[in-house]
Amino acid sequence: MAIFLFKINPLHVEVDDYVWIVVGDIPPAYIDVESGKNPKEVLESYIFVMNDWVSNVLEGKGVGESYPMNVLPTMEYATMLKNRLVILNSFVNEEFD
Repeated sequence: MAIFLFKINPLHVEVDDYVWIVVGDIPPAYIDVESGKNPKEVLESYIFVMNDWVSNVLEGKGVGESYPMNVLPTMEYATMLKNRLVILNSFVNEEFD
């Protein structure tokens, strides 16, 4: 996985000039600079929003309020993502603390 910080030219004044992008063998996501000021905070924010989606799927709730994902909200995808998030969370705790 990789984390990138991009400087963008926003079309609206209320949009930040910078955005974090998280990609890899995990669902891609963007994290705004208010939710992550450094790589550790970016990963923590990523884990938080993805865990919300996982929890909603596993509990049989709707995902309309969750971070938009490009996969069907199935138990299979939720379980796969949950396993990856456990590994990612361990990495964050070991490498950044």
